[in-house]
Amino acid sequence: MLAAPIPDNEQERQASVSRYCILNTPADSRFDDITEMMSQVSGAPICLITILDHERNWMKSHHGIELTESPRNISFCGHAIVSSEPMMIVEDARNDARFFDNPLVTEVGAVFYAGVPIQTNDGHKFGTLCLFDTKPRTLDDKTRKLLLNMARQVEALLELHLNNQLLTKAQSLLIKQNDELKQFAGVVSHDLKTPIYSIVMIADLLSENANSTLDEEERQDLLNLKKCSVGLARYIDGILEYYTCEQAAEKPVEKIDLDTLLVDVESLAGQNALIEWVKPDAMKYFRANKSVLMQVLNNLISNAVKYNDNDTVQVRITLTGHPDKLEVAVSDNGRGISAEKLDRIFDHFVAGSDPDRYGNKGTGIGLSVVRKILTAVGGEISVQSTHGQGSTFTLFIPGEFSS
Repeated sequence: MLAAPIPDNEQERQASVSRYCILNTPADSRFDDITEMMSQVSGAPICLITILDHERNWMKSHHGIELTESPRNISFCGHAIVSSEPMMIVEDARNDARFFDNPLVTEVGAVFYAGVPIQTNDGHKFGTLCLFDTKPRTLDDKTRKLLLNMARQVEALLELHLNNQLLTKAQSLLIKQNDELKQFAGVVSHDLKTPIYSIVMIADLLSENANSTLDEEERQDLLNLKKCSVGLARYIDGILEYYTCEQAAEKPVEKIDLDTLLVDVESLAGQNALIEWVKPDAMKYFRANKSVLMQVLNNLISNAVKYNDNDTVQVRITLTGHPDKLEVAVSDNGRGISAEKLDRIFDHFVAGSDPDRYGNKGTGIGLSVVRKILTAVGGEISVQSTHGQGSTFTLFIPGEFSS
């Protein structure tokens, strides 16, 4: 018997095998379908998808035999992967000097073999799609071509498996990094806001205790210091909200009484806005993520009030039902959004207007939070606006109506 030779690039080949994370994985019907079909089409009782590991020939799929692995040194596949031919065929192993006294021949009864090497995308041959029979035989041209084509399909499945593994690892890493980022944002928020509010308190104390000794410019400097500090604290709060807002999306779906929802939303606006509701009387209950809906409406109504220079702030909220979602249009009579900012209004750090009616400059985070949490629950939002004539935000949130 001639032991299966070791390729010259064995170290690199084995590293490639390990990279695919395929060894010892459970049975997969996609691979099993190929070995079953090839066995039926060819008439060979055994069809295998094998991978050459360090000391073993491991079988990802084994049709016609219960064996899941065998020693690598006696494997036919070990010879096939070093062959320069696209397919290695042994018509009668009993008459082949390499295999006549091989235990697979003398003990298992393997006589015929046909194997096509399986290659990775980096060119390494790490296994085969192969046929075995217990009697001598040949392969016609049609079966040879099919075996070659099916080997390419096995390669495609292995690439898909690798990509899925990489995506799973990337997803796990992103989840871990996102969790760490949330923790970091929380710590930074606390650690930064503490000294910022200390600055605000000191500025207040200086203004009160030294008011008579400060000139107008010095008093204005203290006022600006306090204003900038409060603005920075709001900015930090916005960043923290952005990285933690998806917690609302994780809350369960619940039955929402739309009439009660309207009352809750009106209470958010307080006495600052005149809110008009447009809702069909028959539209009563809707099952959805209430936390997300309330957070979005709170943000939109708050913006409608803050970025509005009219004596009376008017907000019109229109509810429209669809089979699998609720459409909510929030219109206001505020300043509107300039054309150059309209396409980017939901991006991070893009403020839609000048300082609000209270003199505070927007952080450009609130609307990015709105889009992020809506996206997390499968919803969406868009805006139509004319500068100086108000805006209409239209959102869709998935759910179902109920009685």
